[in-house]
Amino acid sequence: MTGKTPRRNGAFPTGGQELFLQAALLPGESGRTAWREWKRHVSWEEDIDAGSFALLPLLYHHLKELGVDDPAMGRFKGVYRKVWYQNRTLLHETAEILRLFEADRIETMILKGAALSRLYYKDFGLRKMHDVDVMIPIVQRRRAIDVLTRAGWKPRFRPLSQLTDSNLDLHHAWVFEGKRGRQLDLHWRLLPGSLPVDAETGCWEVSVPLCLEGVSTRTLCPTDHLLHACAHGVRWSPTPPIRWVADSIYILSVAQEGIDWDRMIGLAEKCHLILPLREAFAYLRESFDAEIPERVLRELEDHGVSPREHRYFEISVAPQSALLGELPVYWYWYFLHRERTGRSNGIRAGLGFLPYLRRWKMMTRREFLGWLLGRVFIRIAGRANGVLDSEDLSSDPETL
Repeated sequence: MTGKTPRRNGAFPTGGQELFLQAALLPGESGRTAWREWKRHVSWEEDIDAGSFALLPLLYHHLKELGVDDPAMGRFKGVYRKVWYQNRTLLHETAEILRLFEADRIETMILKGAALSRLYYKDFGLRKMHDVDVMIPIVQRRRAIDVLTRAGWKPRFRPLSQLTDSNLDLHHAWVFEGKRGRQLDLHWRLLPGSLPVDAETGCWEVSVPLCLEGVSTRTLCPTDHLLHACAHGVRWSPTPPIRWVADSIYILSVAQEGIDWDRMIGLAEKCHLILPLREAFAYLRESFDAEIPERVLRELEDHGVSPREHRYFEISVAPQSALLGELPVYWYWYFLHRERTGRSNGIRAGLGFLPYLRRWKMMTRREFLGWLLGRVFIRIAGRANGVLDSEDLSSDPETL
């Protein structure tokens, strides 16, 4: 490695968030010192950001293990109990969906919070979950959507009639809402953008069994869990994400011997994730003394990366342009989609971008033209501040 990882505002924890995470994760006096320093700068009742608040149960659990006696611990315990109850309720409802899929012989894989809580945190109160992510094989996507809709779940943002196979092929997941307002993110691919087919298949082949609320399902292997956590974490957000740091540290602490580093690098190459993985691992080593082999850091540092990947990485970790907003991200995904479907990416390829974008947004020509004109007007007028609209998060609120 050459020097420290460049800190990119909005893609890595802020100084205050880093102190919070160190207080929640570092052992012994290092954790206690971080806690005291964090308290000096932040009032948890007034100044704490949403990302840190979601991890208050984890902070409470760790400070309790460190023997910290503080008046705030009673309030933290109350937050922990509330999160535990909410998560258990959500998992119970998820189990009902898994049973429906199982009855229809649809394979399932649990992603993110539910699986991480079960296998690594080993406590359903430590990591707040807003929804549950379930992945199914892409060949079973239509059957899975039929099962959900028969059970009363409805797609968000677009009516069911617009969720055609050709439109959904441009997405990696879709959000469904249940009768009680619960959200289920149905995945058929692991990440946004188009992964190579063999990378997606490989994740299923090395997946591991998981029992959730008495239902048999599967989840990612430790290697893929770590890559997935980092891929979601190292990206710009108005509120810098911090949960990926805790997820990564817990995965490494529990499954260090189960990480296949060669597979990690190979999968990162296939999925165009060399740069985010390089920065994520360097950050984890520098700030949390994570046990990531030096040779892995060197291989990621020395790995060749295409100009397009460099450009996308710069786009993904920088605040969005007031004029272009999320369009550069769609532009990159468009070329990945062409590669995945075996089409060339010559000069003329750019002519297909607007038709691709219209399909991605599932709009008629008239709706799309109105949307484009509206976006230009809003951006130029300065009323959008560069944040994705809710409809742009249609694939998964946590993944874009």
